[in-house]
Amino acid sequence: MSPSACISLFVGYFVALCCRDAFGVDVWSDNLDVRVNEFGEVILSCKYRLEKEQPARLEWKKVSPNGDISFVYFGNSLAGDLLARAEMMDSSIRIKAVTRSDSGKYRCEVSAPQDSRIFQEITIDLNIYVAPSVPVCDIPSTAMSGSVVELKCRENEGYPASEYKWFKNGVLLDNQGQNTKATNATYRVDKVSGSLHFNVVAKADTGEYYCEAYNTIGVAQKCSAKKMQVDDLNIAGIVAAAVIVALVILLCGFGVFYAHRRGYCSIAPSVPVCDIPSTAMSGSVVELKCRENEGYPASEYKWFKNGVLLDNQGQNTKATNATYRVDKVSGSLHFNVVAKADTGEYYCEAYNTIGVAQKCSAKKMQVDDLNIAGIVAAAVIVALVILLCGFGVFYAHRRGYCSRRKPSEKEITNKESDFKHTKSFVI
Repeated sequence: MSPSACISLFVGYFVALCCRDAFGVDVWSDNLDVRVNEFGEVILSCKYRLEKEQPARLEWKKVSPNGDISFVYFGNSLAGDLLARAEMMDSSIRIKAVTRSDSGKYRCEVSAPQDSRIFQEITIDLNIYVAPSVPVCDIPSTAMSGSVVELKCRENEGYPASEYKWFKNGVLLDNQGQNTKATNATYRVDKVSGSLHFNVVAKADTGEYYCEAYNTIGVAQKCSAKKMQVDDLNIAGIVAAAVIVALVILLCGFGVFYAHRRGYCSIAPSVPVCDIPSTAMSGSVVELKCRENEGYPASEYKWFKNGVLLDNQGQNTKATNATYRVDKVSGSLHFNVVAKADTGEYYCEAYNTIGVAQKCSAKKMQVDDLNIAGIVAAAVIVALVILLCGFGVFYAHRRGYCSRRKPSEKEITNKESDFKHTKSFVI
């Protein structure tokens, strides 16, 4: 083979290798970026050409923003929510009354198993343009001159995203002109966020404000106009209000003091709770307690025995001995050394400057002397019991009731079957 033939063969092989993808199924579209107004009609164009005459498989899929894929056309039939409002035009799709939910990426896929390239796809972007809705405006009804004030405007339906204009008394507010007929020169309009910002609002800014939302689709929408009243700072009014508040506080304080002095704020005591032991041993320390928590001013307390008042001054000997002490503040009745003579029925009485004194139910406290003879007799009985138990153990031990029995020599047998070494021997 000549060198020129080898070169021609090599070039032909190289061209075939580089252009092999040019043969086989070929898919294209008249418009890969489709834009249409909401409720309009749109055609998603998909066309294909095959290398060989054969049945081709056509599928349409929608790819959502989160990556989920759903069938639009599959098995020679439309699917999903497009079934009732779309139709096939050869391999293209015609959609009627498009909505904003139809926005997304649509993929046209064609398979031809007999072609050199058996599969190809294209992706079409469908953008639905939506006119803005009526915006929501946040306009304060009042403002103080010299303060910072921001008016807000927002709507979320429009696509592309809406921009905003602000008007005062029907006059457009713009950052370029800073129209002095409409307001002062300290404001700023943010057409993207929809805010109207006053760095220092003035009384001249009083007026009716409204906002207008617009995009490239449909008619601009505006919110209802609302008046913003800007007032100067009233120093005299603030001072007068402060004086009035001070006088009110002073009068309230005086009223509370007067009511307290007259007893209007006082509360009569409730029935006290008494802690009285039912028994006690003579010579011991005993304390009786009494308490109630509702009276105002705080209650003081009295103690009675058998109906006779117990007082620290008189130390009434008819009632009890002279070793007790009554604490009228805490409500305790304290006996340093209680005696048998202190036996009796006790109750406590709670009182203050309001209403009727309240008392608890009387309860008897029995004081008994220490029984020396009984204690000695009990000690003797316990000692005798211990002595008898010790003697019984000693007697049982001597009689062998508590010992183990040892076998006698007679009970030890030397049978032929038993191998016992009783003596040592030498042969």
